[in-house]
Amino acid sequence: MKLLLVFSSPNGTTRTTANLLKKAFLPYGHEVEILDIGRSPWRENHADILQEIRHAEVVGFGSPAYHMDFFQPLLSLFNHMAAQSEPFPIRAFFFLPFSGITTGKAFLRATRQFRRMQIPVIGAIKIQAPHFHHTQPFPTPETEHHIHTFVSELEIKKYAPIPWQMTEDQFKPFTPKVHVIRPLIHWVGKLRELPITMEPALCTRCGKCIRECPAGAIHKNGLVQIEASLCLHCYHCVAACPKQAIHCPVEKLDAMMQRNIQIIGQEIPANQYYV
Repeated sequence: MKLLLVFSSPNGTTRTTANLLKKAFLPYGHEVEILDIGRSPWRENHADILQEIRHAEVVGFGSPAYHMDFFQPLLSLFNHMAAQSEPFPIRAFFFLPFSGITTGKAFLRATRQFRRMQIPVIGAIKIQAPHFHHTQPFPTPETEHHIHTFVSELEIKKYAPIPWQMTEDQFKPFTPKVHVIRPLIHWVGKLRELPITMEPALCTRCGKCIRECPAGAIHKNGLVQIEASLCLHCYHCVAACPKQAIHCPVEKLDAMMQRNIQIIGQEIPANQYYV
């Protein structure tokens, strides 16, 4: 069977998860490809991405949790899929690393959109992962075991779709607070965006930030510049720059995360799969 893992991974944990999924699928004799839509040549190249999706039998879609949903490049891909007149002859599953606070309504919203596209959903997996500026090891042995168990369960169930009503029950938010907070989350997120600045004297024009920005928001026009209207404030450029020429007070993110935990709590268990 041909499997395709489509993902956006601004800070690396989703890419690591995709590689672990590939490693878990291969012993079952499947052909597995991975496709990072946040990097060249795939970034914003929706026509070619859709073509690759059509050539697969099972497609896993993944990104980090972002504002209680999937990351924007993946949501944009879903919208492009929904705009196609020809249906996709695939089965789908979702994978979502998150920092341990909440996955929000990511699975539920995606499943409903795929239902409208008549794409069966066979499963989903959420995985606790460190925030990009933290140094905890990832993956852990627990993470790897969790992923292998998920793939094993998909095999046992022969990749059968989850009944739609069951997805409504399985993917509902862990607390009703999500329903109240989520409509405000993008507005609050904009208010919380941290300033990103560049230090030209340290920049060597190596282009790493340009290649790795999942939104294509960084350009080189003499000096390397961030296009504010495109920036998603994932802060990956801060971690990616080998010369520390891009700055942001990322330490403030920890205080924001603690405040989020006080308001909404944390999902328990953090690692969970659904088939």
